[in-house]
Amino acid sequence: MDFPKTTTCVCGRTAELRPKDVKTIYKDRYITVENVPVYLCEAYHQHVKLPRKVRAQVRKRLKLAYSKGYPFILYKSDNLGGK
Repeated sequence: MDFPKTTTCVCGRTAELRPKDVKTIYKDRYITVENVPVYLCEAYHQHVKLPRKVRAQVRKRLKLAYSKGYPFILYKSDNLGGK
């Protein structure tokens, strides 16, 4: 997926597209999705925005990692982490 390199943050500043690890609770487990393309606001990176297509892909990756029992998974790959 190709996304613009920058976008406008909700605060009005510029947000740059950068890879970031996203850690969240899915059902009853913490799962980290690694290397997720997110927009980080230039204001100390306090505002994070995920494009809609990225949010959908992250949900799919969380579901897959949860079903396999892994604590982390790569965003764009079928390589799973964990044991």
